[in-house]
Amino acid sequence: MQPEDMVAKTTGTKMNFKANSPGSYICIPPNQYLAFSGEGVKYASVYLEGSSGECVKTIVENYSIPNNKSFIVTANHEIKFQKDGGVIGEDEDSVRHGQQE
Repeated sequence: MQPEDMVAKTTGTKMNFKANSPGSYICIPPNQYLAFSGEGVKYASVYLEGSSGECVKTIVENYSIPNNKSFIVTANHEIKFQKDGGVIGEDEDSVRHGQQE
């Protein structure tokens, strides 16, 4: 997916997109979200970023996300798929993550 193919929907936070870095990324703060448009399977890598922007932990690399699915990174750094038809932050087990907790 190219940067121009991404559609960002957020809860009102500023995101940093570093398009010219060797590993382009978007920084999404805790309890926020980003929606991507496009077709087919997506792959995401999730890293925990320190206060000065350095990577302090790799949560997952090249995680396969099926078409029309969303995922949640929990407070314990687990990856969960979002419940179809659920509210933002609700996983497939109906557990709500983020500010709603």
